[in-house]
Amino acid sequence: MSALLLAVGCGGTAVQGDGRGDGETGDFSPRPPVPPSPRPPLSPSPPLPLRVLGYLPGGDWLEGSLAALRERLREMPRFGLTVEDGLTLRTVQDQDWECAWKQFFKPLRVGRRLVVKPSWEAYTLRPGDLVLELDPGMAFGTGAHPTTQLCLGALEEIVRPGERVLDFGTGSGILALAAARLGAASVVGLDIDPVAASAADLNVTGNGLRDRIRIQGGDLEALPGGDRFDGIVANILAGVILDSADRLAARCRPGGWLVTSGIIDHRAAAVAEGLRACGFVEIETRYQGEWVALVARRGAER
Repeated sequence: MSALLLAVGCGGTAVQGDGRGDGETGDFSPRPPVPPSPRPPLSPSPPLPLRVLGYLPGGDWLEGSLAALRERLREMPRFGLTVEDGLTLRTVQDQDWECAWKQFFKPLRVGRRLVVKPSWEAYTLRPGDLVLELDPGMAFGTGAHPTTQLCLGALEEIVRPGERVLDFGTGSGILALAAARLGAASVVGLDIDPVAASAADLNVTGNGLRDRIRIQGGDLEALPGGDRFDGIVANILAGVILDSADRLAARCRPGGWLVTSGIIDHRAAAVAEGLRACGFVEIETRYQGEWVALVARRGAER
């Protein structure tokens, strides 16, 4: 359904419903963190129906796009798919979407001490709180996604005062900020996306951590040759982790740690195997829903 909507000119799509048959649900506001489970949950595939939405601008060509979409929907039974309610149209008014999403981003506690707080929201500190103040802009990382929560929870346990930490694929900078708040003396946030690097740099300034965090654009090769870290955190994608495993090992000192996520559960074994092949040992697997984080140590030089 999403592919059909994109094919007729929708700029993006969204899926509503929780898999229990209620097509009207679609609350994408952040949820409180769920404690990691020791094993992946065993559950059947969610039943249909779900509702798929796409947005088309009004204009002279709108009727043509809708006609093409209706024609393709009629072909769906050939592929064993049923469109139960057909095509429903509704007119909506334009909004400032870049600002409208902010109403759903609220302060969020992750782990024992870390609190992710939007820069525009007030928050009353509790004793021992470590606040990460964020304005993610267009970068990934508000703390609401399970992979980010898995990484934050692991960092809370593993970071030691005085360590040098690399945040590979820093996004909004949330994990770099967490490492510094947890006592790291020096953190490098690295991202190939200049928009993300810019957002992260602003968040470093907003948190008053410019003396301990440096945001840099580029890939691992952008770092000085021979530069090594006590710990590395990488919340990216399974394929990128596998492709970068040998280079991450080269940047991690023997005995240093690696926390990595962005891994869907069925890819976890392959990523763990790739890390072992590059010298990482003591690999622990942590689950939150269908997402996985791997926590590992760099073995001795081979």
